[in-house]
Amino acid sequence: MDTHKIDIAFITSPNNWGVNHPPFFYMALAAWLEREGYRCEIIDEKISRNPFLIISEKLRNKVIIQRVIRKIKRSSPKYIGLAVFTTDYKIMMEIAKEIKNNFDIPIIVGNAHAAISPEDFIFKGSPIDYAVIGEGEITLTELIDTLDQNSNLKQVNGIAYLKNDEICLTSKRALIQDLQVLPMPAYHKINMKYYLRPRLYLIRFLPVRGIAIYTGRGCPFQCEFCCSNLIWKSHDKTKFVRTAPIDSVIKELRFLKNNYDIDAFYIMDDTFTLNKKRSLEFCEKLIKSNLELIWAVETRVNLIDEEMIKIMKEAGCIQIDFGVESGSQRLLDKIKKGITIKEIKRAFKLCNENGIRTFATMLLNLPTETEDDLKKSELLLEEIKATSANFQITIPYPGTALYEKYIFPKPNKEEYDLFKDRYVDVERFKMASHALNLQNILPELTKKYERTNPGYFIRNKQLKRKVFKSKKIISYFKESIQFVILHKFFS
Repeated sequence: MDTHKIDIAFITSPNNWGVNHPPFFYMALAAWLEREGYRCEIIDEKISRNPFLIISEKLRNKVIIQRVIRKIKRSSPKYIGLAVFTTDYKIMMEIAKEIKNNFDIPIIVGNAHAAISPEDFIFKGSPIDYAVIGEGEITLTELIDTLDQNSNLKQVNGIAYLKNDEICLTSKRALIQDLQVLPMPAYHKINMKYYLRPRLYLIRFLPVRGIAIYTGRGCPFQCEFCCSNLIWKSHDKTKFVRTAPIDSVIKELRFLKNNYDIDAFYIMDDTFTLNKKRSLEFCEKLIKSNLELIWAVETRVNLIDEEMIKIMKEAGCIQIDFGVESGSQRLLDKIKKGITIKEIKRAFKLCNENGIRTFATMLLNLPTETEDDLKKSELLLEEIKATSANFQITIPYPGTALYEKYIFPKPNKEEYDLFKDRYVDVERFKMASHALNLQNILPELTKKYERTNPGYFIRNKQLKRKVFKSKKIISYFKESIQFVILHKFFS
């Protein structure tokens, strides 16, 4: 007799205790598995941000792990699923050990770090039983089915497990080519009230009730600071950049509008405007849908033109985020960004002329970076007049070309916490040629460039219609006041 109430419980990392974006990977897996007849749960513990209540990371993690153990006891899952990035490795292994100390439940790990280094999870004495390498929908379904039937694991492509005290890797799993087969993410499995509360970081510094979505998977570019290419790598001759049908995307937005009363959304795709024809189709169908949502998107400066910007604005787009990274063409070439300073200036000029807000992401600590390169970045920001810009310290994560080229010796598993904070200057990861303390420079750059233009909010018709005339205007106003007070209090 099956005494399990749940087939698999997915657990989010305690590092996500205050994260504003939902656990998309779990929502996608849960939706797929539920359609296949499996019972799923997402254990996503949060601790409210209270600037007047200081709680240590150690205590916070302890509280979250205790809550997780209680929920596992209550739901009695047959399997546990953990999504692990390099930054989560230490704490997720701690959770896995605590689960094993309390329950006899097989633990399955997946996501970026499992794809990059499955051997970090599968070893003698590890609390992890199985690793899913690559996309998880089909692989996880086959793995659970195989385990339930006590069949041969070797027949499941895309997994790693321990056999005779050695890691066993099965054949590589091909990517899902037609995203139309994927069901809508399982929004009902998470606390949507938490994720939909008005906040200022869905669309930069605009308090709005909304959510981020994905309309595709994969990126064709070779930026050396990013491991997206490796994670979404195709192991055969099939394409690894895949997109969902536009009608499916509009259907999801309508569902979110009707069921959760969103006012806005943010498209998280690495390169939404990669296919111009598809981007134009999305805008045309969004206009015809009469959903009247405002939205923002991230893309590359060389994948945008005036025709696209105009129809995006007509469809409700109010902001475009660009990965500028540096004002030095030498550094852009060195990290294989594949863009030029001329293209950066052109993209921001087009946005500024058409009333689209812009956000520029900038990187410090790029390989061989000099003080002159930093000055070029500031000069570029002054010229392009980004609505807001954010500087972060480049961290050479495992799986990136930067990690392979510049980090010696490689960190061991016990040192993975060094990768956690992109605002901390870790000497071990120093790639710049100058001797500047980047951690001291960051606050100055943030104060100077992480700004918004108040006049924009007054002039923009879409904002007036959607935000200032929204039934949720009071909550939007409260969020803005709270942000101003806390920002002033802590800056």
